[in-house]
Amino acid sequence: TTKDGLQIPGSPYSAPGYTWHDVAVDPSGTYVFATDSGVTHGVARFDKSLSPGSANLSFIAALPQVGGAKGFTGMVFDTLGNLWVSDIFTVGSGQPGVYEYKDVTLATPTLVQFVVSPLFLQPVGLAVGPDGNIYVANWGGTNVLKIVPQTVVPPAGTSTAQVSVA
Repeated sequence: TTKDGLQIPGSPYSAPGYTWHDVAVDPSGTYVFATDSGVTHGVARFDKSLSPGSANLSFIAALPQVGGAKGFTGMVFDTLGNLWVSDIFTVGSGQPGVYEYKDVTLATPTLVQFVVSPLFLQPVGLAVGPDGNIYVANWGGTNVLKIVPQTVVPPAGTSTAQVSVA
């Protein structure tokens, strides 16, 4: 919970040193998730049932990544309850993309797929349409992209999901 890079005092989702980009609430309403570009460059999970403060903060340390993600920005839950997270820059592969995870409320989430496309410049904001497709604000690309999720995902978390200009 920052505003213009400053921590907002008294917020139940505050923690020093973190810079939150986006938030999403899991479908059960138990957890609030936030992407952090400050301390961890990861995804934080706040348990709403615990008392406010950093005691309710945990990072999904076991969140599988492709090439060492460093630019998590947007996130959204889809109609199946899977969490989609945009990564504007992935260290190692150098390829921006969008991750899909399942079981994010458990200790060990599963990477479903990592969607890459030459159309991605810096995927930032995400939304789910009523058609179940994932829509991506492509910063620097001056467009919105559409991901048609796969029903069968190839091994190793890679993806050949269809990505097109929306």
